[in-house]
Amino acid sequence: MELFLGKIAKMQAKKFNSSKAKKTKKITSSKPKFQQKNAAADGYILWSLFGLLLLTYYLFWADFFPNNASALGHDYRYVMPRLLAGYYWFETNGLWAVPYFTPSYCGGDVFFTDPQNNYFSIPQFLTFIINPLAAIKWTVLIFSVIGFSGFYLLLRRIFQLPVAISFFAAALFFLNDYFIYRMIIGHVGYHPFMLLPWVVLALFWQRNGGLKQHLISSTLTAAIFAYVFYGGGVHLLIPMFLMVIILLIIAKLFGVEVGKIYLRLGLFIGMVLLLSGAKLSIALATLANLPRSHLPLDGIHSFFYAIWLPIKALFFAVPTYEYTKNFIGHTIILSRHEFQIGVSIVPLIIIIIGFISKFSAIKNRLLQHKILAIILIGLLLIPIFVNYYTPAWNAFLKQIPIIKNSYSLFRWYSIFIPLVILLAALLLNIWRLNSKQQWLIVIGFLALALAQKFSVNNDYDSNCRNLT
Repeated sequence: MELFLGKIAKMQAKKFNSSKAKKTKKITSSKPKFQQKNAAADGYILWSLFGLLLLTYYLFWADFFPNNASALGHDYRYVMPRLLAGYYWFETNGLWAVPYFTPSYCGGDVFFTDPQNNYFSIPQFLTFIINPLAAIKWTVLIFSVIGFSGFYLLLRRIFQLPVAISFFAAALFFLNDYFIYRMIIGHVGYHPFMLLPWVVLALFWQRNGGLKQHLISSTLTAAIFAYVFYGGGVHLLIPMFLMVIILLIIAKLFGVEVGKIYLRLGLFIGMVLLLSGAKLSIALATLANLPRSHLPLDGIHSFFYAIWLPIKALFFAVPTYEYTKNFIGHTIILSRHEFQIGVSIVPLIIIIIGFISKFSAIKNRLLQHKILAIILIGLLLIPIFVNYYTPAWNAFLKQIPIIKNSYSLFRWYSIFIPLVILLAALLLNIWRLNSKQQWLIVIGFLALALAQKFSVNNDYDSNCRNLT
């Protein structure tokens, strides 16, 4: 009898466990469907907003290539002949013959040996198949999308932020004034700036892998950075490297697993020197024979204004020559594009609210990582100090390799662009909003950013005959 009752008890227990397992299976199987539904909704919103953003952005800059007065940015008088010279060389000699010199203009001039030459770049390759003006338009479009997608993936995959907030940060990077106004004015060598997030992504690729993964990651990173150099972005090399280091420090401060990232940085530096060796050696030789070390650096005579100027340029109105002439010693007249780094007032609003609401947590995190915090502050002071002027300080800066051949380093203020966007996204994520609330806030903030962008009194208006 006891044996019989024991069998019944075992059968009942088996039924109960089976029923419980089925219920658990039903509950757990319904969760992915809910998540898939939210993911699908996020995807529809993301692609719809990106399409609208891309169209708005295109309508903004397309009128400048050329504008209603049939004018282009003033530096295109230099760029267009060089693109055509590259095209003629390609037609005559093929792709793999290096054009060290060209007879096509100025009675003959250095070509590949010029540090700013971009013969091996997307704009030049596009010129081989379409006209130079169309090549510039496609370059703007392609690298805008590259920058957006890179920043979005960086925040989604590395910083693990929600779709809405990642889209928000990517959109702000997509809309940054630094890239588009440099392209408008004719500084085509600045188009690789939008590759910045891909450099960081490549460094983080399989960051906990073995030696093979470290070598692949470092090679990819070096290849992207080498393109910056070959693409004419010689002025971007130091600022972009500093940006990469700053983003890595922010990642560490916010708890992102960085793996053996410092090993990869060392490998990356070695590889980028190898990949860029052909261009680097000949560019340094050219600079040695055509030095500009006798030109003083434009600098700000007030340390307060050296700090205020990038704040004003990032979040408020871009400084003009009339504004800056009172506290900057101008070697030449610096037009507004030299200070155009704007990302709108939106990141500033979020950063202020975030720091006020989470001040204790942020302070504790910085105190836990004192060395990183000190390094971060030191890196952020670099663009401030190189743009500060006293005769003795200027004389010291003009002794430093590379810097000594510059006459203006205000472009280094661009270091703050990815920093403030990333900080805004990370602090926005702290608010712990649901997906719907995030999208509503993101749409509102982006509307404010676009309204500020289009309300600026633009010296490059569509009827201007001399875009300077």
